[in-house]
Amino acid sequence: ALKRRDAASLPDWNQLLIEKSYAILVKRRALAEQINGVLAALCSELTGGAAPLRLELVASLRGAREGWPAQVEQARAAELEAGHALVGPHRDDYRLSLGGPQGGVRAETQFSQGEYRAALLALELALNRLLSERPGFAPVLILDDLFSELDEGVRARVLDHLERLPNQIFITATEAPRHRGSAPAHRLTIEAGRIV
Repeated sequence: ALKRRDAASLPDWNQLLIEKSYAILVKRRALAEQINGVLAALCSELTGGAAPLRLELVASLRGAREGWPAQVEQARAAELEAGHALVGPHRDDYRLSLGGPQGGVRAETQFSQGEYRAALLALELALNRLLSERPGFAPVLILDDLFSELDEGVRARVLDHLERLPNQIFITATEAPRHRGSAPAHRLTIEAGRIV
């Protein structure tokens, strides 16, 4: 309807969008809280730091549900111009934040490269933990360029954590870590496109 600039049918579509958006938002918030239940502890374990990591849902429809029709209506002219919906669950996002030493909070855009990599790894491992709670389900973890941007202490803690997981894990790295765990592993070295 928006692509065809069909403003007459938009109220019906917008009502449906609002109804479905609420159910999606509730589920997404619940998922974020589940993740947050393990995320801060995982990040602290991996980094040795005490600053709490948190995942927050950033919804495009804000405030109380009763105010959403006005927000959707307010976006109508811009949506007709753009030819697609500018508010709704397809425009939602997640944001990571890290607590500071004096209680301040830093958004992921203010993380160092190492903090950002460690935070994303903690998020992946938190999701893995939640998915692994399902009976008979163990995700395969694929961790590409795992050690990039991580200092030696974090690398060692990450490897120690990974060794305790029951998952099958594939790791790529441009250099082998100095810390070698005790878990059995198959190591392949590739040079000039060949396994050596």
